Amino acid sequence: MKNPEYENLLYRRQFLLTGKKIDGLSSWKRYSLCKGTKILHVHPDLDVVELNENGRNMIFMGYIFDWQNPEYGNKRILQEILKNQGFQNLVESTYEHSGRFVILYEDIEGCRIFHDAGGQREVHYTVDEDGVSCASQLPIMKKFMNIEDTDDKEALQLYSSKDFLKSKKQWPGEFTIYKNVKCLRPNHYLDMKTGKSLRYWPVKPIEKITLEEASDAAALMIKGFMKACNNRKKLIVPVTAGWDSRLLLAATRDIREEVEYFVIRFPHMSERHVDITVPKRLMEKLGCRFEVININGCADSEFERIFKCNTAYPREDNLAGIYGVFYKMFSDRMNISSHLSEVVRSYAGKMKSYAGKDLSEYIGYENLNGYVIRTCEDWINKNAQVSRDMGIDLLTLFDWEESNWEASHRTETDIALEEYCPLSCRKLLETMVSVRPEYRNKYECILYKEIMKRLWPQVLSEPVNPSLKRTLEGILVSKNLMYLLKKIKRRMRSVKRALKINNIKNKK
Repeated sequence: MKNPEYENLLYRRQFLLTGKKIDGLSSWKRYSLCKGTKILHVHPDLDVVELNENGRNMIFMGYIFDWQNPEYGNKRILQEILKNQGFQNLVESTYEHSGRFVILYEDIEGCRIFHDAGGQREVHYTVDEDGVSCASQLPIMKKFMNIEDTDDKEALQLYSSKDFLKSKKQWPGEFTIYKNVKCLRPNHYLDMKTGKSLRYWPVKPIEKITLEEASDAAALMIKGFMKACNNRKKLIVPVTAGWDSRLLLAATRDIREEVEYFVIRFPHMSERHVDITVPKRLMEKLGCRFEVININGCADSEFERIFKCNTAYPREDNLAGIYGVFYKMFSDRMNISSHLSEVVRSYAGKMKSYAGKDLSEYIGYENLNGYVIRTCEDWINKNAQVSRDMGIDLLTLFDWEESNWEASHRTETDIALEEYCPLSCRKLLETMVSVRPEYRNKYECILYKEIMKRLWPQVLSEPVNPSLKRTLEGILVSKNLMYLLKKIKRRMRSVKRALKINNIKNKK
């Protein structure tokens, strides 16, 4: 028997834009676009702002924040953005803002779509005889449009492989499991006339700045974004032993009495787990309310069914937390996520050269899947020159544009509540990646320490990720030796597999 409480959860906070006639979605909001040739269908729980000015039309979905004017709402910010003439100028006027949004902009030159700096509100699209259609996710396109499974054998093998599960279902590249359906990447916009995805950032070289300059600017921006977000919604902020949550904790100093801090204790975690003990001690020192939330049981079958219908690559290991914590306890709150921090913090140091197999292993495919290697090689061929010309490290750009599995996690979580990544701001990310690489070491992040000192120095009174292993890994990253070590390990595994195969043949 269906639970009436769940009626609104299917495709929650998603959208569908198409010229095709759609049977269904009658309760969704509707807007006309592309000179009336397409209809935008928007779920009731996804906020929309529509603005028109002198023949220009903008439809905005999601939320956007102004760190310099934290009292501004979506409409006020968008009115300022629309004052800019020309598409590139309009896009650039969003660079100082953070949020999770999709903007559809139409003027005399055509209709184009782009999203927030980190692509946290997803856009998938296809081109057929009815022109360009797009949506938040693949299942809603499969439901209402005539899309077919891909005929790429390697892609299908990847989708059903253990490697895919092991990599947290990170699907590389813009192509998907459906034929002629792509995912719009960050720093690109979609031309609704041609169906082409075109890069709009970076268009000029990234200027290098000092550690002090970056720390001062980043501290102001992150603090402003957290205040702006808190002005609109009650916040929940997870705190672990790690760098990312510690940085965002520091940004909440002025609003700490209004924030609920927590950590989820999963079944595999003991009371002595570092992500339990460290934040408990720290929050006690800071005098802040803090709750360790135990996961009890699983989601009921109907909620689980809808959860799996909402995204193409659902991760079942997230389901217990989404249902038991976000949906049952905090459905009226906004959860603060530290995603996109991996763009800033260097996970591997600098590599002398890049190959598809290196990036394949970097994102978790240790068995060197053919589809993943090919996709990574294509990405390198398209973007290596951009990296060189614009002065941005190729691995940093790869992290920025290919960490789409976390954007998919935002869409998964939409069934329960809204999540916000304060780092999804192009000016903020650009500022933070403009310092010398040694200040962005994943394991000993000097940049983050300096930002925290400016925001709330007491958050450093407890160690961050205390571990001998992490200390050693930090040294390897600082010496640019991390990937050399991984290559050696990979070759040793290959030799071991080859010897095992030979032994089996010899026994036969």
